Amino acid sequence: MLVVGLGNPGERYAETPHNLGFMAVDELARRGRLSVWRRMCRSLVGRITLVGRQFVLCKPQTFMNLSGQAVGCLLRETDTPLEGLLISCDDVNLPFGTLRLRSHGGSGGHNGLEDIISHLGENFGRMRIGCGPAPLGADLADFVLSPFPEDRLREVGGVVGRVVEGLILLERVGWQRAMGQVNAGPQFGDDSLESDP
Repeated sequence: MLVVGLGNPGERYAETPHNLGFMAVDELARRGRLSVWRRMCRSLVGRITLVGRQFVLCKPQTFMNLSGQAVGCLLRETDTPLEGLLISCDDVNLPFGTLRLRSHGGSGGHNGLEDIISHLGENFGRMRIGCGPAPLGADLADFVLSPFPEDRLREVGGVVGRVVEGLILLERVGWQRAMGQVNAGPQFGDDSLESDP
């Protein structure tokens, strides 16, 4: 599976909601003990093996609105079919910590997904990570590009941990069962990962 986390490069954006996709990929890299990222297709790329499954991890360095260029190149360079792609990204329309796993679909107004769809169409997987709601009257761009408050940032590790568990579950049991469990709520957790079907 090629797992692409969406975000913006640079320290300025490191702890912002818009970088939840990067954070999820970083957690996968940590669990897979990835020590070296290499540059490919204007992205940082690494390979890991986790619970017997192979993952290619990617963090495009193109900035969010140009993510499709990097992802299209990565599919070609890694010889990955479109159905082997999963995009991990934030979603301001979902409550903080809510996960939505889908095998295809629209952009939901997310600029990174929109650019990828413009290059590849809609038939790729995505894991949306809730970061909403924005405060009433807030500018959405300012909200997703501003650092998390300290108390919320402390919760992010648990959220991206569940993203990783969801991706492992997807590799083990397939789309239908994984979507049913991941999308049901936050407590699908470790019990789902104990054994293969």
